[in-house]
Amino acid sequence: MNRSRADSAPFALPEVVQVLGHTALGGAVPVVVHICRICEEVGLQPVVLATHPAVVSYLKREGCEVWEFPGLVREPNPFRDLWVALSLAVQLRRRGTKVVHTHTSKGGMVGRLAGRLAGCDLVIHHTHGFYHTGLRPGITRLVMMGLEWVFSHLCDFQLFVNAEDREEAVSQGFLPQSRALTIFNGVDDPLANERLDCPAVRESWGIPRGHRVLGIVTRIAERKGVDICLRAFERLRRHMDDLWLIIIGEGPGLAAMQHLALELGVSDRSVFLGFLPEAGRYYECFDLAVTASEHEGQSISVIEAIACGTPVIASDIRGHRDMVLGGRTGLLCPVGDAEAFAAAVEELLESESRRAVMAVKARAHFEQHFTMERFREEVRSFYIDALSQKRIKGGLSE
Repeated sequence: MNRSRADSAPFALPEVVQVLGHTALGGAVPVVVHICRICEEVGLQPVVLATHPAVVSYLKREGCEVWEFPGLVREPNPFRDLWVALSLAVQLRRRGTKVVHTHTSKGGMVGRLAGRLAGCDLVIHHTHGFYHTGLRPGITRLVMMGLEWVFSHLCDFQLFVNAEDREEAVSQGFLPQSRALTIFNGVDDPLANERLDCPAVRESWGIPRGHRVLGIVTRIAERKGVDICLRAFERLRRHMDDLWLIIIGEGPGLAAMQHLALELGVSDRSVFLGFLPEAGRYYECFDLAVTASEHEGQSISVIEAIACGTPVIASDIRGHRDMVLGGRTGLLCPVGDAEAFAAAVEELLESESRRAVMAVKARAHFEQHFTMERFREEVRSFYIDALSQKRIKGGLSE
């Protein structure tokens, strides 16, 4: 996929620009990599517009062609953003780009406007969770909803990663039902390869045999709820001497969470492992998975947990409810309620048979809805249909 070309060079294949913008390395980025590979299969030439250094490095390692377009940053500034959209439109027209597929809130707004101004044949927006659903009721939330309504009218199709966002978009008149599609994210099966020796893995983490383990795999940042998990763990540790908390991941909030574990007196049983490659595999070694995020589009981490057949205790938000079916594949708790999380964990830890039933149902739910094979087939079918409607032919351009 990695090809070097000048910005203004003509292309033998119709170009599709995947607009990420300045988003940090998270769940949406691997999704875009898979979409690029699918685009190649249907005869398009993918290039990813990204500016965050960690994301650029990741994309290049994955073999993606990256367009580091200047000026597209995370912080909102209406005048600068408008200028960037105009500049991007000029470049898209110069490149002869046929398709623009945008991601993230900022990338979606700038990219959709630029795609329309450039006269691109097909403009798609991929909603990895509405930004306004994570905001408290008030002026800011209303403004963001209004902006989403405006910019939804600039795209031909909008893809959603959870069912509730699509329902809101249609009911609020963002776009008609025929142009709104839900395509759940998918992950490669973490159990398809050689299984982990979980007793040995736990021992390497310093956990004695027979002790129970809660696990978190996340980017440690604001609104990811790691603090709520730590506070719930502190409540559980008062009467559960055999319980451990494993936290896999890194991020700007790591030091603060390590300090909080010390402050709560649970640092001796809270193990921060940092970044681990293929981290989703380790859910197999947890008794329960926990996530207390305040806002998610659709959590890749939770999909990996149910893929491993690990029941999940999760915050009751849109980005979790499609995977965590309350009472079947896990339990849902009110956002920010450490006491409720502690009670839910205790409820499941007290019944090994109930966890075993949930494990079977979680794995079956993954196999039915969240495999990478299903994701690839649905995205591929969508692209073929959309290109056909717009009469864009893969292969040599006319």
